[in-house]
Amino acid sequence: MRVNLPFDDPLNYEQRSFLQTIQQRQWKSEADTPVILSEILSLLSTGSAPELLAEEITPTPIVIKGDRPPLPVAELELPGGTIQLASRFYVQREPWESRCYEQIGKNAGLIRIKAPRQMGKTSLLARICDHAAELGYRTASLDFLETDEAIFEDLTVFLKRFCALISRKLGISPRQVPEFWDEELFGPKENCNDYFEQYILAPLTVPLFLGLDELDRLFPYNIVAKEFLTLLRSWNEKAKVNETWAKLRIAIAHSTESYVVMDTNSSPFNVGLAVELPEFNQEQVLDLVARHGLSWGTEETRQLMKMVGGHPYLVRLALYHVAQGDLTLSEFLVTAATDAGIYGEHLRRHLWNLQQNPELAAAFQQVVATKEPVCLPSMSAFKLNGMGLVSLQGNEVILRHECLYRPYFQSRLRIRE
Repeated sequence: MRVNLPFDDPLNYEQRSFLQTIQQRQWKSEADTPVILSEILSLLSTGSAPELLAEEITPTPIVIKGDRPPLPVAELELPGGTIQLASRFYVQREPWESRCYEQIGKNAGLIRIKAPRQMGKTSLLARICDHAAELGYRTASLDFLETDEAIFEDLTVFLKRFCALISRKLGISPRQVPEFWDEELFGPKENCNDYFEQYILAPLTVPLFLGLDELDRLFPYNIVAKEFLTLLRSWNEKAKVNETWAKLRIAIAHSTESYVVMDTNSSPFNVGLAVELPEFNQEQVLDLVARHGLSWGTEETRQLMKMVGGHPYLVRLALYHVAQGDLTLSEFLVTAATDAGIYGEHLRRHLWNLQQNPELAAAFQQVVATKEPVCLPSMSAFKLNGMGLVSLQGNEVILRHECLYRPYFQSRLRIRE
């Protein structure tokens, strides 16, 4: 029985497919009550509905019409932050996920997830942690955005806090850290190393998965960052020859755009499985379109990808607002590359980062000023690629997301073609 649910109301594909397989009646007013009630009583007494005259009630055919899109299969989720483990809007990017799951099954398993912000690093890290738990591992995840900034200014303070946080997440009293720490005889890395071995790893009978997110938070503090990352590398090397350390599996996530404020030579990122998350391909974007309940074909999807490529966050943000009815695809295409559009915050963040680094901004101006590949100093090319603003082509770079970034930055950086 459909009450206040016309046959032409938009429904998601699963709902529509189900309803089309069953008998339906639509109640519009009190005049329909006697006829529908007669049908119900007949079904209860005989198991079959009476034959109705055409003038008594005319079933409305199921026709989907109107400008509104059908509703999505799942409740819409505003993009931003970690995608929930059970979300219908998470898109796997193989073979990387399978390789990550395989890597944490190995002794000395180390994974380095690298990509610009909003590319899905945290969501992947959460799934690796969940997979580790399914394998029976103990797990502990840290998000360095949750750590007080003052902690990063001193190596001893930072490593003490690091050991205390991991201890608490594993149900170990963090008060053991200051009791164990001997600053008179040993340095901070030696204390951290020995505490981890004796109090964290030695008592375990199963592997430990350690997930470290937003590692970029350390990068402005060069001494702390370098010493900590070197410590992680030494743990990885020990895991190859030491049974106690072989229990440790580590995954770290960082944004390459943060190299704008850090000398990359101080980061020993050259061991373990390196995962550089790619953008979505057309097939994956089409899949997301369907999950949002949009009846788009290849052409509409092509228009979206011409604007933002397969950037996970930018694609999902557009699909969310169109599916929500906030704007049409045509309106999106007109406003996307402006501060007033749905990407205003994303564009302004890139602009701010460039303004903090005049040398990098000057290099990017060269790219925006021409549609031809540009040869830049290697470090500038590396940083801009890490920020997601350019793509590398051999020793040259080209602008990424042409229809989004070129008009916006031509205006904001006052560039003439």
